[in-house]
Amino acid sequence: MLDCTHSTRLWRNATPVALSQEGGVRAVIDRAARGLHLESRFRMLCPAQALPLPPALTARSPECMSRQGAISLGYPSTEKAPGRPRLGGRMAGFVMLNREGRMARNTRGFTIIEMIVIMLLLAVAASIALPRALKSSPQQQVDLAARTLTRDLEQLRMRAIASKRSIRVRFYTGSQFYSAFMDITPERLETIAETSDEVRESGLFTRGSAEGVPGVPLPTGVEFGVGSATTGPAGYAVADPVALTNDYVEFDSRGMVKPPGSAGVVFISHQEDPRAVAAVTITGASAFRTWRFRGGSWIH
Repeated sequence: MLDCTHSTRLWRNATPVALSQEGGVRAVIDRAARGLHLESRFRMLCPAQALPLPPALTARSPECMSRQGAISLGYPSTEKAPGRPRLGGRMAGFVMLNREGRMARNTRGFTIIEMIVIMLLLAVAASIALPRALKSSPQQQVDLAARTLTRDLEQLRMRAIASKRSIRVRFYTGSQFYSAFMDITPERLETIAETSDEVRESGLFTRGSAEGVPGVPLPTGVEFGVGSATTGPAGYAVADPVALTNDYVEFDSRGMVKPPGSAGVVFISHQEDPRAVAAVTITGASAFRTWRFRGGSWIH
């Protein structure tokens, strides 16, 4: 670091210069008003906070401009500058000037490594929090399974009417699974053998298979069961999770249940929370309704 000492000759044509308040100095150097004899020191430092240099200084002392373009103006720590309180430390009275003669702000940004570390931390936090936030509750899973079953029953009934063929919907309580079969006999004999071809012709949107038959499995943790319910909706009993004859419901070519007037209910519950219960009722008029068990009573 190079020291340059100049006499007051450099300051005869200098304009007043205000030292930075952040440096603890508030002084005005004015040769005409004060006749101040100032011994200035110029130190070449790295760019920092700075003030504009006097025109005479920038014009007559180019040798004091550092290669980095930074000059500091100040007093030794043992002296007291005019109009400022004394501050300890060698650099207490120094003010940094950049090459353009402007005050440089002390702005410290983020490095690429710091930004990468922050992004990694955010990614880890998101990977932990998002699955928990997106995971549905047992009651929501049960309600969704019940609504899906109701929708499938309605679509299969319309399929039976459109094709003028019988369709059977069977529930496999041991496998937590259900499937649909259509009569595919050329004579429309309304006989069903429950084969894979009959499932395909039924138009059921299958999402798995069980016992060698394609169909719709219940979501993980959801099962055919009554849970903690002590009574069923619309006066049905809770003795059997699938209260249907032979565990299936069948629609004829007109979309009516077989045998005529038969009805039943299918209960759906959650293995982790027995309070999460829903039900789907099937009336003799081939109407379907989804029920939810809340606070000991059924609502729809």
